[in-house]
Amino acid sequence: MRVSKERNENLGNSVGYAVRLEKVEERPRASIQYCTTGILLANLEMDQSLSDYSHIILDEVHERDVHVDLSMCMLKQVLKKRTDLKLILMSATIDADSLSQYFDDCPLLHIEGLAYPVQDIYLEQILEMTKFKLPLEKPRNVPKWKRYANKGVPDEMEKSIKYRAEISPWLESKKSELSNEVYKTLQDCRIESLHLGLIMELLIHICEKEPPGAILVFLPGMGDIKKLKSIMEDSQQFPPSRFEIYPLHSKLATLEQHKIFARPPEHIRKIIIATNIAETSITIDDVVYVVDCGKIKINGLNIETNISTLSTEWMSQANLRQRRGRAGRCQPGVCYHLLTSYRAEAIPERLLPELQRSNLLEPVLMIKRLRLGLAAEALKMVPSPPAQATISRAVQHLQSCGALDETETLTPLGWHLARLPVHPAAGKLLLLGALFGCLDRAASVAAVWGFKDPFQLVLGKEQEVDRAKRSFALGEPSDHVAISEAIIRWEECWGKKRRAFAYENFLSNNTLELLTEMKKQLADNLRQMGFLSSGNIKSSYENRNSNNMSLFKGIIAASLYPNIAHVRWTCLNQGRKVPRFVARSPEDGKLTIHPSSVMCMPKFKGSYGSVKLCDNPGANWLVYWLKQRSSDLFIFDVTLIYTLPLLFFGEFMITDDEEDPNSCFMSIMNVKVRCKKDNASKLFELRCLLDKVLASKITDTMSHSTQHNEFEEHVLNTLIQLITAEDEKAEYLGEDFPESDNSESEYDSRNY
Repeated sequence: MRVSKERNENLGNSVGYAVRLEKVEERPRASIQYCTTGILLANLEMDQSLSDYSHIILDEVHERDVHVDLSMCMLKQVLKKRTDLKLILMSATIDADSLSQYFDDCPLLHIEGLAYPVQDIYLEQILEMTKFKLPLEKPRNVPKWKRYANKGVPDEMEKSIKYRAEISPWLESKKSELSNEVYKTLQDCRIESLHLGLIMELLIHICEKEPPGAILVFLPGMGDIKKLKSIMEDSQQFPPSRFEIYPLHSKLATLEQHKIFARPPEHIRKIIIATNIAETSITIDDVVYVVDCGKIKINGLNIETNISTLSTEWMSQANLRQRRGRAGRCQPGVCYHLLTSYRAEAIPERLLPELQRSNLLEPVLMIKRLRLGLAAEALKMVPSPPAQATISRAVQHLQSCGALDETETLTPLGWHLARLPVHPAAGKLLLLGALFGCLDRAASVAAVWGFKDPFQLVLGKEQEVDRAKRSFALGEPSDHVAISEAIIRWEECWGKKRRAFAYENFLSNNTLELLTEMKKQLADNLRQMGFLSSGNIKSSYENRNSNNMSLFKGIIAASLYPNIAHVRWTCLNQGRKVPRFVARSPEDGKLTIHPSSVMCMPKFKGSYGSVKLCDNPGANWLVYWLKQRSSDLFIFDVTLIYTLPLLFFGEFMITDDEEDPNSCFMSIMNVKVRCKKDNASKLFELRCLLDKVLASKITDTMSHSTQHNEFEEHVLNTLIQLITAEDEKAEYLGEDFPESDNSESEYDSRNY
């Protein structure tokens, strides 16, 4: 929009743009299209020669996200076919030498930009000017489950010792320049955490002491942005008559983004609170002051355990320079760094490319969608290839969940998963939720997997928090039921009642608002793909089975497969048979359900519901979203399921029972499930029919018919009835909890 305005013309003439779900087309010839790298990859998918384009300018390549690296990889191949195509890579903080070498020693151009002077003010100076003091440490009222989860992790004392050892030489060299209060504050490791109170004090200082000018605040994530905005609005220090406060993040509607660029009246100061999207993607020409928290949300991966993380970490020096530059784009400015000058020099020059710190499930699907061949071969061609072990794990996982076949080719299911902007498990859950008529619950969980759950931990009120979470579980042994029920119940409220409901049930209202917006986007994706007749995620037909928790847990299992484990249990001492849930998987051995799960909360019985377990230990399974190691190898966000969902949606082997010619074993992992041969034959036949129905529905979405025919309805209803019946037969177990067999290969004598 800014470029078209500077050219004194409307959008759609010589300038257009394309982002996900929104596009303004430019004229056919002699025109410019601004687009995301995701759109560029979509264009490459349709035309691998990019024959409609004469020049490609890839900006901000220093970010090295998955889309940037795959774009560079594909463009390198395009250049071999199109010698007339001009490719320009740009960034103010580019690793120029390595990328020049990657593109066959292409020439380098260094252009001095028009940059105004920027004054740097670091944390030690900010503390002096704001007189901010850390709050007194209260006695740690940490709940039992959290103490257990963090057992073996360095405590605050050890962190403090490590911090002081690192910073002491620098701090001593600065002692003469610092007041006693600031010196003492900088000795406390807590000062390097994110303090919204400090940001508030700094904003008040700027607004009271400094000349007019817009303020741009960088925070790690959307949750932090919403929290700071809420604090500012509630404080009465930033009345609407004098201030305009805008959030800025990747999920902000385009109309709201446009407001950010408008200059307010002279008596009003504009404050923008942004994620790192404001580092490079936009220029707000009236920004004079930048407040940089120094932190960034980073996706990580432990290659040895294949455990993914999303954590708030120190940014790189490249990020710091980009953020600093926002203050000097159009006039002299000031950058307030909420990190010490020591830390600013100690942070890494650049972050690892995203391909080297992700589990590669989504990149491999993208490679397959772009028809780049075998994943390992394609990823060898990117500028910084990931580890071979990570690639192999990703391919195996996608084969297990049905997205790739044995030749590493996309299945129809995999094709749709590659088109959805979510994790493959979330994509599969959305598709199954649409097909089985429990879309609202499925979309709620899928949105949480793409962001975070809305539950809050309130110190001192652990029992009340547990009680609220258990009530949302509806007596089901499932964190996913609790998650979906909490979101749906909140959405049923209106206006101020939503905030009251969130407060009463220890939920984050800000998080719930974001999750609801994400659900709407996902529903629109499904509509465009032909899985919904409309974008109405609440329609009665799309939710005809939303109250069938047995079915919902079944499609959760289908979506998370192969993230499954077999439940085992132990008993407490003194003869009492009270369950402690433990699970096992072939690759990891013992897994422990994280104590924050509804499965591990005390008082299974009574008004909070009971955990249901089959009367035979072989029939109890867990599916989980995340595993993470601390004092133990914990699994998070779990659902207890029984055998039939795994037989219908997972992998198993059938072997003869040598002791009984009329029986056979169906083996899931190393656990054998005994079954009458006649029943096994019927189950296998139903599985084949189900696969046929799902393949048909997933393959044929061109008609945009979301209704099932009579045969499909019969197959799906039969499956629903069987899963529901198995779930209802599960018994409530408490004191008389059966002890687990310690053998590695258990079997269920129950006849299916």
